[in-house]
This record gives sequence, structure tokens and C-alpha cells, in this order.
Amino acid sequence: MHMSSNHSKYVFIIFGIIKLLHGDNCLDMDSVFQRDKYMEHQVFRKFWSQSLYNCASECLMSSACLSFGFEHKTRTCLLNDNSGDTANILFRTGFLFSDIQHWPKSLSGRCAQMVCHNTTRCEVTRLGLARCAPEFQGCGHPPQVTDADIKYDGHYQGAVATYSRYTCDPDFRACYNNVTSTCQSSGLWESLVGLCGQSRWHDPIQGKYSFPCGPSSSFRLIIHGIPTEAKK
Repeated sequence: MHMSSNHSKYVFIIFGIIKLLHGDNCLDMDSVFQRDKYMEHQVFRKFWSQSLYNCASECLMSSACLSFGFEHKTRTCLLNDNSGDTANILFRTGFLFSDIQHWPKSLSGRCAQMVCHNTTRCEVTRLGLARCAPEFQGCGHPPQVTDADIKYDGHYQGAVATYSRYTCDPDFRACYNNVTSTCQSSGLWESLVGLCGQSRWHDPIQGKYSFPCGPSSSFRLIIHGIPTEAKK
């Protein structure tokens, strides 16, 4: 039977992928990833990926990546700095999750024999040489705010943590219903200031006085009073 060159090329590519995934490493695709699963809070890098295999390859080349997620609809790759054994895995439709330990190192190509240490990742230069390069590995956990509900999907650059229903110390009042902090390229979360900028001063005779939210430079306080013999 005659087969065109294009068809031969496609067969060769498919055969190569099958050999890579099911050859010496005996990788069972049904057992290496979990469908409709997502790892919460552990994403240190988020990017568009051509395929699930490319996403796995990027994880293999990172010194920090212990697992990864992949969303088919948007082709979003999520590299996690934790494994499924020690971090929360949630149900989320359309996502795939896998620990990287199940994937063959050969999937990373020229980086397969390269060992990069912490804060670095392997990359291939335009000359086809593998080398270790600095890697942004996220901002860590977002700042803590007393009793706040915190929502965030990871600590990659540009990730946003949203705080709601936080509490303040006595005589201080919350200034906002919601406040956000963003993971910056410096590896630090955006600082949170002025959350409890409204306070009260107690006068045992006249009562309680409120101060507006915001920095003290934005308002001026003038108190008028008449001293008494006992309180002057």
C-alpha cells in the first residue's frame, strides 16, 4: 500500500511519542495524571503551553517543580513547587494534574542529563547547548492579615491575593471590604498598608471621637476643650 510522505511523517511522530512515553520507562498515561484536579496555592509559574507534553518538559527542566497542572481549553501550564503527597488537590473541571516524578527525564531533551541547583532551571541556547539559568520561583505565601479570608491560586509573578473580612485591634476599624496584594518580579508581595487606619480616641467626659482612614498626612485633627480644675 502506498503511503504519502506527509502521512509517513505523522506516523513517525506518533510512534516517537508512544516510544518516548511507553518505551523503556513503561509510562502508563492513565496512571500518571488525574483528571479534573487542581493543586491549590502552589503555582510558582503560569504560562501558555503548546501541549501537555511541553508542560511536563518545562516542569522537568525546573529545579523547583514537583508537579504540574494543565488546562486544555486555554492551554495553560501551571508549575507547582509541591507534590500531590503534601499539598491540597481540589476538583476543578478541565484541569489535569500530575506529579513530575512519574515522567521520563528524556522528555526534557538536551536538559535530560543536566542537573540544576535551587533557584535555577535548565534551558537550551540557540546553539543547542543546555545550561542552567536563574529562575523566578515565586513570592511564597502572601502576607498574613488577622482573621482574613485569603483567596489566591498561586505565588507566580502577577498572582493576586484577595483579603476579605479581616479584623483589626481594639479601637481600630477596617477601612476596606476587600484588599489585594500582587506578587511582584522582586519576589515580594505588594505591601499592605492602611488596612486599619481608622481609630478612636476615648475622652472619659466627652465620649468617643472617630478618625478617617488613610495616612495621617491626608487629614488634620484639631481638638477644642476647656480644662477643668480636676483635669487640667
